[in-house]
Amino acid sequence: EALRVNPGHTDTLCNFAALQMEQGEPGAAHEMLERALRVDPNKVQALCSLGVLLETKAQLLERDYDTESTQLEKDALINRADGLYSRALAAAPGHTETMCNRAALLHCHRGEEGARQAAELYRKVIEARPTHQ
Repeated sequence: EALRVNPGHTDTLCNFAALQMEQGEPGAAHEMLERALRVDPNKVQALCSLGVLLETKAQLLERDYDTESTQLEKDALINRADGLYSRALAAAPGHTETMCNRAALLHCHRGEEGARQAAELYRKVIEARPTHQ
């Protein structure tokens, strides 16, 4: 109902995307998040959530398929997720959820340099929110 009244309300789009993910509808969630980003390209919640969705898709590809074309698709998804996290951090440098998500991506997918960058991001999270879990 809320989206019929205001189809461009980014908070509603993001919340609906989260619901769709919980219901096992990642394709529909992806579209909702893309819609939110068309309305507000710097919407941190949408950038972060879409990054997580793309990382999850990459992990499923890695688990279920092992071909060269799948590896290229997985790499493209990881690169896009990293770009989304970077955009979110440019818009909200202290957003700890995004820092944690990007740190995990760097640690898992970017080798030694990524691990160093991840450690720095985790350090910033601890400084910003010592009780963050």
